[in-house]
Amino acid sequence: MMGHKLASSNRDIFEFRRRLAKEGSEFIRMLQYGHRFKGTQKKIGAELELNLVDRSTLRAVCISPEVIKKAAEADYKCIGPELSTFNIELNAPPISIRDGKDKDPLSQLHSSLSTQVGLLRAIAGGNIIPVMHGIWPMIQREDINIRNIYPNPRYRLLHDNCHRSRGGTHRLVINEGERVSIRRLTFMHEAMNTSFQLHLSDDLANIPDIFNMAMLAIPIVLSLSANSPLVFGRHVNDESRIIMLEKSVDFRTKAQVDLRLKRAMFPAAFLDRASEWFLSAMMEEPVLPVIEDTGSYIRPKDCELFNRLPDFRHFFLHLSTVWHWIRPKAVSYTHLRAHETVLDLV
Repeated sequence: MMGHKLASSNRDIFEFRRRLAKEGSEFIRMLQYGHRFKGTQKKIGAELELNLVDRSTLRAVCISPEVIKKAAEADYKCIGPELSTFNIELNAPPISIRDGKDKDPLSQLHSSLSTQVGLLRAIAGGNIIPVMHGIWPMIQREDINIRNIYPNPRYRLLHDNCHRSRGGTHRLVINEGERVSIRRLTFMHEAMNTSFQLHLSDDLANIPDIFNMAMLAIPIVLSLSANSPLVFGRHVNDESRIIMLEKSVDFRTKAQVDLRLKRAMFPAAFLDRASEWFLSAMMEEPVLPVIEDTGSYIRPKDCELFNRLPDFRHFFLHLSTVWHWIRPKAVSYTHLRAHETVLDLV
């Protein structure tokens, strides 16, 4: 049967690594020579992550599977899952940007997301509020439980691989502001964080400049949008999402901390070429090894033989597990987008 499977044996994991190396090297080669990345139409899109909150208690409510099922029945494709069952995601369709010839694209984006929030409220019911807040201050320790992970095998695999890569139970003590101690830090703690993510598609040649300008804008944007001081009722710092995201998705052991970069972090350097970021991302340890069956998979080197575009699905899947705050993102074979995750609704 054509499809995919989660790598479970050492042989499967080796095969995933082999395909990742082949696809990654071919993709980076194409980037360096500019193959298939010319003439991309400028577009802007967005993802909005929200918490589902009970109107009367203001506590997080774990009902996203039911909400997403109702949205699918109503053909609302803009509503999708997030890591936990008290989170949900809205996706705004890409909007064209034609050098000022279109109506203000940010206003269009705001209008689109406002409509989607209205649809979400109607589906969720009158007692549920979709909350746009970095870390909702009413999230309790008991909410961060494996029972509340969204029922998707890939989320569970990420959770289990994070635990295994760290070498077992990992304790987190935050001494910034009021002291917070988390006896057993897990991948599920990432579910505390929600964000507003902007996607900007442009020509390959412009991606490094967009990336570098976003890096310069981060300090200003982050200082203006900080709204998450509390972690389990204690004041950590003005924007606690940074440390909670970096720590919860950190797959390194204690011995690897000084040898490998964080999986979620601000960019380490400016870009001269887009391929530089993809090369560094390729070096990250694979944590979501999902193998495509050979019946539907064509190796990059065989594409010309079958008159097909290169197949980079393993490489693209790997890139989706590298959570830098700004990152180029390969959406297809023909265009790139700069992906910025520091913006938050104030």
